[in-house]
Amino acid sequence: MSHVIRSEVTVAEMAEHGIDSVDAFCEKCGSLWRAPIHILPPATTLAKIAALMVCPNCGGRHVDVVPASREQRGTAH
Repeated sequence: MSHVIRSEVTVAEMAEHGIDSVDAFCEKCGSLWRAPIHILPPATTLAKIAALMVCPNCGGRHVDVVPASREQRGTAH
């Protein structure tokens, strides 16, 4: 994957690189969490994943997502 994360990158493309989750950040309350994406349809884009996210702490709908780093797997909760 390139260093610039495209919003149209798909679950299938991320899976090709061993990525099975995203790191999500709530713009409202600042919460950070890891969310699995392997359960989503392969054509689901990163932009669509962000649009589907709801913060588990405050219910905020403005959530930024990035593919989870393989080096950091298992460290975010």
